[in-house]
Amino acid sequence: MNNIQKFFHVSVIEIPTNKFIRKYSNSISWIKIFKYVQKSLEDLDNNCKTKPEMNEFILNCIENLDEFLKTEHIYLKDPIYKTFSFFMREVIAEKVRSEHFPHRPNRQKSIFVVDNIEAAIDFNKNHRDGLSTIYECMPTNLNLLFKADMDIINHSKVDEVNPIAFKENMFIYWEASEPIKIQEILCPCPVKILRIYDSSSASGK
Repeated sequence: MNNIQKFFHVSVIEIPTNKFIRKYSNSISWIKIFKYVQKSLEDLDNNCKTKPEMNEFILNCIENLDEFLKTEHIYLKDPIYKTFSFFMREVIAEKVRSEHFPHRPNRQKSIFVVDNIEAAIDFNKNHRDGLSTIYECMPTNLNLLFKADMDIINHSKVDEVNPIAFKENMFIYWEASEPIKIQEILCPCPVKILRIYDSSSASGK
């Protein structure tokens, strides 16, 4: 066990040890929303030639998504603008990856890990209010890991995200050629959970 290269995954979901995570985004609701936003953004480039056109396009997408969620009886805790922003970013990231960087791992079929416990603790503290669980995990194929900069993709508000500019940034993200400010490692599933990290004793339990 000591010779295994371990990584750390921060999750709000309880995961049994010695089990494999086989798919990251596996809920039916998640897949429905992703596909709906994906279809909504098909004409993104054609409909966002100017700033006013972009603003109107985004507002229409948000309103349509709100109606879709109500029709599908999908209830999320985040405001609708934040839900749209999250899925918009994931859809654009996947579009750029699939068209220009197909050798990179799919974010929807991966989990996000870091290679040192300090980064995991900082992420849990700064982004999850320290409420998530940190897991030690082991990839099934180290050759498929992809290290990128979470700072490029980690926006939270629609009015802070220009979808055209974000698309351009995704080329930088997938090229991974810039200095990394906040480490994010895509680890394709399946991934084995080794243990829960015990911060009080700095050892697994």
